[in-house]
Amino acid sequence: MKIKKLFVNHFGKLDSFSVDFPDGITVISGENESGKSTLHTFIGAMILGLGRDRGRAARTDTHTLYTPWNGGVYGGTIDIEQGGETFSVTRNFSKDSQSCVITNETKSREVSANARNLSHIFAGLNSTSYQNTISVKQLSAGTGGELADELKNHIVNLRSAGSFNLDVTGAINRLKSQKKKIEAGFSKPVQREAEELRTRISAMEEDLAASDGLPTADELEKQKYEVEREIIKLEKSSNDLNEALARNDETLRRFRVYSPDDIKEVSSVIEKTTGPLDNYFSKHSFNVRPFAKVFFLIGLFFCILIAAAGFGYAAYNYLHKAALPTVLIFAGVGLVFFVLFIICLCNLISVGRFRKKCRDFGALYESFFGEMPETVDSTTISALMSQPDRLNGLIEWIAEGKEGLVRASKDSDDLRERIRGLDAEIEQAHRRAWQREQKEEALSSLRLSLDMLKDPLKKNDEIISDVAAVNLAIETIENISNDIFESFGHFLEETTSQLFCSMTDGAYQGVSINDSFDIFLLQNGRRVPLRSVSSGTLDQIYLALRLACIEFLWPDQTMPLLLDDTFAMYDKDRLACTLLWLSENYSGQVLIFTCHQREEQILRNMNIPFNLVEL
Repeated sequence: MKIKKLFVNHFGKLDSFSVDFPDGITVISGENESGKSTLHTFIGAMILGLGRDRGRAARTDTHTLYTPWNGGVYGGTIDIEQGGETFSVTRNFSKDSQSCVITNETKSREVSANARNLSHIFAGLNSTSYQNTISVKQLSAGTGGELADELKNHIVNLRSAGSFNLDVTGAINRLKSQKKKIEAGFSKPVQREAEELRTRISAMEEDLAASDGLPTADELEKQKYEVEREIIKLEKSSNDLNEALARNDETLRRFRVYSPDDIKEVSSVIEKTTGPLDNYFSKHSFNVRPFAKVFFLIGLFFCILIAAAGFGYAAYNYLHKAALPTVLIFAGVGLVFFVLFIICLCNLISVGRFRKKCRDFGALYESFFGEMPETVDSTTISALMSQPDRLNGLIEWIAEGKEGLVRASKDSDDLRERIRGLDAEIEQAHRRAWQREQKEEALSSLRLSLDMLKDPLKKNDEIISDVAAVNLAIETIENISNDIFESFGHFLEETTSQLFCSMTDGAYQGVSINDSFDIFLLQNGRRVPLRSVSSGTLDQIYLALRLACIEFLWPDQTMPLLLDDTFAMYDKDRLACTLLWLSENYSGQVLIFTCHQREEQILRNMNIPFNLVEL
C-alpha cells in the first residue's frame, strides 16, 4: 500500500491543499499550528472514515475539532496504489451529506464503496491497527517506569485483541475494583452461621444414618421371644431325656448292672439258661404242648398193654408147652414194647427237665421283657441272648444322655445369658429411640434456622457467583497474556531485537521478553530493565515494536509509516542512526511530521534522499 497523492477540500485549517508523496522519505515540516497534525489526522480520516460520537462527547470529538474553519466541502481525496492498481477515494464528512466514492484510476471506472473494497484498498486497516502500527506518535511524556508499563500493555493488547486499542492492564484493574465492590455486599456473619449450621446438620445426619442399621426395641423383643422359645424347647428335651435316663437306670438296677463288668454276669446267666435249650432244639424238632403229653401217655398205655398181653400169652404157651417159635414171637413183641416203654419213659423224664428249663427261661425272659413268651423257640432265645448287647447299649446311651444333659445345661445357661444381654440391648434401644427423637427435633430446628437464612445466602451465592465470574475473567485475561509469549512473544522478541539492535548501531544486543512480558534490553551480557533506560531509548523500542507488528500483520506488502513528532526525545546521534536505518531498511514510504529542522539537516548531512513538504 502506498499513498500517492492527497487533496484537501476543507479540513480544519487546511483549504484546497494538495500534496504528492513519492517513494522513500518525506519530511512534512512546519511550525506549531501550521497544520501538520491536521494533515496527519486527515490521512487517518481518509483511510478509516470520520465518525461522530454521541451526546456530550460529540462536542469534542475529531469530527467537531476538524470542522472546516472557513466553511466549504468537509472532506477531500486520497490516491492509493494497491496491488498494482491506483484507486482514488473521495470522502465527504459533512454532517448532512456524508459520502464515499471510489474510482479505479487504472481501469478508469468507479467501484462500489463497500467495506470489502475499502478493506482491500487500505490493506485491512482499522482504527486500532492504524493507530498502533503505521501511525506512530511520541510514546508518552510520562516517567520511565510508566512508559515501561505502557509498552508492556501494548504488547499484551496487540496479541489479545489484534491491536493496541484495548487496555488489558486497565481492564484487569477495573475488574479487581469491581470485584471489591461486589465483595463489599457479602455478609460474612451470615455465611459463617450457615456454614456452622450445615456442619452441625451434616454431623447430625451422619449420626442418625449411623444408627439406622442398629436393631430396634421391637426387633430385639422378637429375638428375645425366639430365645425364650429355644429355652423352653431345650428344657422339655432335657426333661424327656431325664425321664428316659431314669427308666433305663431302673432297668439296669433291676438287673444289678452298674458297669460293663456287671453285664458279663448277666451274659453268663443267659448262657446257662439258653444253653440247654439250644442243645435240646438241636436234637428235638418238636414243641412241648399239653395235648402232646396226652397222646404220649395214651400211646405209652397201649404199649404197656400190648407188652403185658404178649408176655402173658408167651407165659401161657410156655406153661402149656406151646411151640417154641410162638413163645419167642410173643416174647420178642413184649420185649420190643418194653424197650419202647423204657424209651418213652426216658423221653418223658427229658421232657420234664425241658419244661423246667422252659420255666426258668420264661422267668428270665419275663424279667427282661415284662411278659411270658408265647413259645420257646429260636426267636425268643435269640431275643433273650441279645439282651447283654442291649444293656451295654443302655450303658453307652445313658453316658451319652448325661453328656447331652450337660451340654443342654450349658446351652440353657448361654441362652439365659443371651436373654440378659438382649434385655440390656432392649434398654439401650429404647434409650436410642428417645435420643433419636431428640436429635430429629434438633435437626428439624437446625434446618428451619438454615431455611431462615435462605434469602441472605441466596444473595451471598449471587455475590460468590459474580466474584467467580470476575475471577474467571481476570484469569482468562491473565492466561491470554501468559500465552502471548508462547504464540506471539517469540516473534516480537526476535523481530524487535533485530530492528532495535540495527537502529542503535549495536549499542544493545537486542530485546528480551519473558513469559510475564517483562521487557529487558540486552547489553554487554546482562539484562537491563526498561525502567532503567531513558525515554529516548524507550521511544526507539516503541518504534521497533511497531515495525515488528507491521511485519507481522502485513508480511507480503509494504505499508506507509507516519511518524508524528516521534523523534522529539531522540538525541542527535540516536536520530541520525534511526533515520539512516529507515532509509536503508524500511521498504515502504516514511512520512515524518516534525516542527524541528533536525530531521531535514541530518538527512542532508548524511546524503539521504528525501522529499520536503513545508507548511
